[in-house]
Formats: sequence, C-alpha cells, structure tokens
Amino acid sequence: MRASLGWSLSSDKTSRYVHLAGLDYEDMELLRRGKKAEGDKGKPARTPITCKACKAENLPTAALCLACRNPVSPKAEEEIARRKETELRDVVALEVPKLLGAQADRTA
Repeated sequence: MRASLGWSLSSDKTSRYVHLAGLDYEDMELLRRGKKAEGDKGKPARTPITCKACKAENLPTAALCLACRNPVSPKAEEEIARRKETELRDVVALEVPKLLGAQADRTA
C-alpha cells in the first residue's frame, strides 16, 4: 500500500486505512446511514428463520416454511397479501356487474 500510493516507509498512513477493511467498514457505514444502532450486534447472516405457525426452522433465504407453507419472510407476507387483494378485486369486478344486472332484472 505504501509503495502503490507513494508513501514513505516510515509513514503511519497505512495504519489509518487498514482498519477500514471488511466488517469494520461495513458496520461503520451502517451506523453512518442509520441502518444499525450503536452496539447492535445483529443476527449472523446464516441464522435459520423459525416459522411462527409450526416452529420449524427454515433456511435464511426461504420465503415459505418448508413444513407448513406459511410465509416466514416479510416479503413473502407482503406478496401473499398483495395477491389476495388483487384476487378479491378481480372477483368483485366480475361479480358485482352480474349481481347488479340480476337485481335490475328483478325490479323491471
């Protein structure tokens, strides 16, 4: 590093920059951006996700529980809620005109 940046052999600049490597730098950036609280250790990246419904352990990347097929990630829960809403909207769009037409036929 000293040679590539043109620093002298007695320079202490490398000690200032070497500590900004790896996890230290990532933690510092997360703190700076407000994504992590001071002293927050967080969960390790490969911690299994436990299903709320059946308590089975799942892979950290799983969206649905392998045992009961319930959503285990927030993204999966949002996607299922969005699909249910879309499905309900489609059913209402198809059925309401039929019901209104049947009601109009009875009153006529």
